[in-house]
Amino acid sequence: MVALADLYRRGTGRRSDAARAFEWYQRAAKAGNVIAQMNLSEIYLNGGGTKLDRILAWVWFDSATKQGEDWARDQRIALEKSISAAQLAKARKISKMALLSGK
Repeated sequence: MVALADLYRRGTGRRSDAARAFEWYQRAAKAGNVIAQMNLSEIYLNGGGTKLDRILAWVWFDSATKQGEDWARDQRIALEKSISAAQLAKARKISKMALLSGK
């Protein structure tokens, strides 16, 4: 799934399609693929295929962090410095709910 998302994102062999890349990264991220989780975080943070959402960027960085990705942890920490306390609380709540539901 990640390889397909990368093809859509880069436009390798076809025109790039950020929305389709986002869809494939999202599928792979929900299935637990840490690379997709980090890519999805960046998309939510910087744009490309979906609306910007710093809260969901934090949630996916957190998910990748829980799988041992130091880069994701560093990005999550940096993001925490640029969002409000209310946004961080909401992100933590979403992350906890996802963990409890097994997603």
